[in-house]
Amino acid sequence: MRISARCWRTFAASCYDPHAPHFVWFAAPRGGCCACGLAKPVPRPLLANNFCAHLPGAARRGLQLMTTLVVVKKAGQVVMAADTLVTFGDTRLSQRFEANSKIFKVETPQGISYIGMAGTVAHFPVLRKALSTMPPDDLLLNSREEVFDTFLRLHPLLKDSFFLQSKEDDNDPYESSQFTVLIANATGIYGLYSYREVFEFKEFWGVGSGRSFALGAMHASWPKARTAREVAMAGLNAGCEFDKNSGGHIDVFTLKLKASP
Repeated sequence: MRISARCWRTFAASCYDPHAPHFVWFAAPRGGCCACGLAKPVPRPLLANNFCAHLPGAARRGLQLMTTLVVVKKAGQVVMAADTLVTFGDTRLSQRFEANSKIFKVETPQGISYIGMAGTVAHFPVLRKALSTMPPDDLLLNSREEVFDTFLRLHPLLKDSFFLQSKEDDNDPYESSQFTVLIANATGIYGLYSYREVFEFKEFWGVGSGRSFALGAMHASWPKARTAREVAMAGLNAGCEFDKNSGGHIDVFTLKLKASP
């Protein structure tokens, strides 16, 4: 399925509404466009959870999948936190039935990093396995440049060994890695997007379907909060309260921030 460039904004606005269901059932023939009505439906339905991978890059990022994931840096602490609910359309999979975690730990020569993702569940085993196969000297995550270099080296491995579909749109400037990643370690907090754009955040950030609620709550709590954990919990509590696709047990990981030289 493909969304034409001229109408994805209208389509995204109609599908991603905090006051309405986030996603709908629809289908289109290969090369057609569901958003502008140029294509007739086909018998086989396509869950709209998966249509995000076919949107132009900016539109796809605006429709983050089903989680609330945050990172915070404050008062000598670095924290990553996430909900643990997994959704399949209208079906919820909680920790009662499966040990869900959207954060995993990576050991590098420089120390521990925590990595969390928003997106399809398929990304999690792939990224864990791919990072574990990298030579230790290539797995460096302690600066914006190192994160970029590491994921640049990782991209061919994802394509060749894990069958990553790297195309988002015909006008892509670069091949896509198809995921949104947050990284937390003793040097700070980082974000990586699908074209391997890397951001180093000064205070906090959030991704996923509950990110708007989380960002607002963290912004409001920042002046009075004494620790990074307090800020992160404010964000997660807001995401789980108001985003229908976030919930369950909250995973929180804390590291001591390394002093700047």
